[in-house]
Amino acid sequence: MAKKLLIIITLSWALAACSGGEEQDLKPDDLLGVWSGLLFQTESPYDSALVDLTREPSELLLYKNEELTTLPITRQGEVLFAKGSGGLRFDGFMDQDHQLQGILTHNLWAKTLDFSGVENRWVAPVHKPEIIDTDYQVYLEFYQDFLGELQAYIQSNKENRALHFLIEEVSVKGNSIRFSITNPRFSLAATYDAQNQELALTYGNVGGKRTVSLTRLPENQWGGYLPRSKTEPYTYHIPQSPGAWLPAAPLNEVGIDPSVLDFLGAVKQGRYPHLHSVIITKDQKLVLEEYFHGYHRDYLHDIRSAFKSFASLTLGKTMMQDASLTVDSRILDFYPDYGGDEAEKHGITVGHALTMSTGLQLEDEDEMQWEHPDWVQHKLGLPLVHAPGKAFEYSSGGTHLLSGVTQQATGTYLPLF
Repeated sequence: MAKKLLIIITLSWALAACSGGEEQDLKPDDLLGVWSGLLFQTESPYDSALVDLTREPSELLLYKNEELTTLPITRQGEVLFAKGSGGLRFDGFMDQDHQLQGILTHNLWAKTLDFSGVENRWVAPVHKPEIIDTDYQVYLEFYQDFLGELQAYIQSNKENRALHFLIEEVSVKGNSIRFSITNPRFSLAATYDAQNQELALTYGNVGGKRTVSLTRLPENQWGGYLPRSKTEPYTYHIPQSPGAWLPAAPLNEVGIDPSVLDFLGAVKQGRYPHLHSVIITKDQKLVLEEYFHGYHRDYLHDIRSAFKSFASLTLGKTMMQDASLTVDSRILDFYPDYGGDEAEKHGITVGHALTMSTGLQLEDEDEMQWEHPDWVQHKLGLPLVHAPGKAFEYSSGGTHLLSGVTQQATGTYLPLF
């Protein structure tokens, strides 16, 4: 009997040891819900800028934790200019009150410099950049479909992630989570830390890989993920006037039927994804101003391709100042070092760039952004696939050609124009 008991105890211990050594798969309840973290934050490499006025301004002094970077300043009248590497440049000017104003720009960020005079020096703080991907929050939701299978959806607060890829399948092995996604140019994987109840999400694209820590959000903190709370009813409020230049009024005062607000219920239910704001003005009055996903009036928004509309406006303003510039002006006249000897490329006009009909091969945006520091040179170096003006093709690179047109025609850096 004792021998049988010893065998049973030994066998039980062996089975327990084996099972203890096996990695247990995560359960759906460990993952269900919305997880969030900061995928990346564009930061300025500097914390202050200084221009010494004890002599003719000749240097821009940039500091970061007391380490100094010096850029030589070129002055033309009241305009100051300095240029560094990686797209870094400074543009400044003296205003009518003899105060120094400026802007510091880089490939991925821009910062307005508010200078103050301190002992014959102009000093400006360089805090977190104001525009371009400053806070890139990512949301990862795990849910179960009607068959009880674990599914996932990823979204960011800056862009329509679904345009890049969708998650088709989720597989779990031990504490590792694998995602099958629709675009091979991206990669996605995660590891679950049971002790800290965190996910280490590894996200990859053509620019490389980065790992970010995600924490599960309580439902009352889903404001950045959901458009609005699904439980709180919508109530219309007359917006607050931003100033005398745009008074506010109720909808009915300008003849708008309040039924126009019915769509807001659909927005709250997620039927119009990635809608950040809706603003309606009529008869020079502000009658509706609504924000979603945590956005608000004072949030400096990265406008992405909406700038294409501003490109045409700036070009129109340029034409008002320079009558020699027309829609028939040739693009390569503004880029004499580009384009090569292809005669047909010399037929590409400002009008073709405005109407996205340059005929140049469509660029790969990811490749252009990550592998080519000079986007204009890259775009103009692509072959012609259509005669200029014969075919429309949506192109960021084609619209970007207009930036140099404005700058060359006005002699002004585009962000300052």
